[in-house]
Amino acid sequence: MNAEAEYMMNLRFRMKVLSSEGSAFEELFSQVMYASDNSFQQVKPQGQLGDRKNDGFVKNTGTYYQVYAPADLFLSDENAVKKLQTDFIGLLNYWPQNGFTVKVFRYAVNDKFKGCGPATITEIEKLAQQNPSIDIALFTSNNLLSEFKKLRDEDKIEILGPNPSVSQDYFDFEVMQDVVNHIMHVQVNPFEEKIPLSPNFQKKLNYNNLSESIQNILKNAFIKIGFVDEYFSVNLDFQKEELRCRMNSLYQEAWENIEDNDTKADQVFMKLFYLLCPKKQENAVNDAIFALMAYYFGTCDIFEVPPEV
Repeated sequence: MNAEAEYMMNLRFRMKVLSSEGSAFEELFSQVMYASDNSFQQVKPQGQLGDRKNDGFVKNTGTYYQVYAPADLFLSDENAVKKLQTDFIGLLNYWPQNGFTVKVFRYAVNDKFKGCGPATITEIEKLAQQNPSIDIALFTSNNLLSEFKKLRDEDKIEILGPNPSVSQDYFDFEVMQDVVNHIMHVQVNPFEEKIPLSPNFQKKLNYNNLSESIQNILKNAFIKIGFVDEYFSVNLDFQKEELRCRMNSLYQEAWENIEDNDTKADQVFMKLFYLLCPKKQENAVNDAIFALMAYYFGTCDIFEVPPEV
């Protein structure tokens, strides 16, 4: 996998973590950990007994994981501490009594790359001091990303699927109509503001701090925006305006829901792509979505306009 493809894969993984909660995050965690070490065993809960406070472990190293992925970790710092205390005690009360040695305990928290709350951090330190024979620490989203980065290319693709790509030689106009229909039915809040048209495309790419990988996708897709114009030329103007408002609203939603960071623009781009993308992904569908995004990027309905434009 070349550097550009690897960057895209890691960016997609970040987006997957950000959108995963509860059992979905636990499943993603288990997929990565098993791909990293096939000695990893996921523990399936059994009725009222649950998983005996063990979501997964590696027996030969005595490493045990308990996963916590609430919808909003920072509203749940006290709950995180309570779960940590309960799970650690429950782990020690069951597994060592049944012939398993606990040498390492990791509290795997989906902190969505923001860090854990102070109560959780201090409680982990307290447990570590009280149990010096066990290596106890937090395992955050960044730790999971680090494990993902170490995986073989085929394992990454198995977990996430192949990177979306823009085909240079294939575009299906009927698929364009299907994608437009899909976008028209996405429920978003209307965005009324009129935005200036036709900025310099490359200047806007640079101004928005988009990576070379994302820039290449948009520039390749921009070649096909004639198909978008063709579609609009045979449809009513109100459809074009409605679609413009919806695209912009989805962009605003993605921008507001992603924390400021060095790759925020790229994350917003991918978030918008997945908001638009039907569940069934095909190359032609991806092409159509990227063409739409390039079209509305060019008309300044998504992303920021450089001051001089």
